[in-house]
Amino acid sequence: IKDFLISTQNYKNIIFGGDNIFISNVKQIFNSVLESFKKNQYIYL
Repeated sequence: IKDFLISTQNYKNIIFGGDNIFISNVKQIFNSVLESFKKNQYIYL
C-alpha cells in the first residue's frame, strides 16, 4: 500500500507539475471569473 501511495503521489506530481501549477492556474481562472461575475452581478439578478 505504501508503494501505491508513493507512486500515486509521483503521478500527481507529474500531472500537476509538482508545484500544483495546473491547480493554481485553474484557481486564478475561477477567481477572475468569480470577480467578473461579482462586478456584473446585477445582470444576473
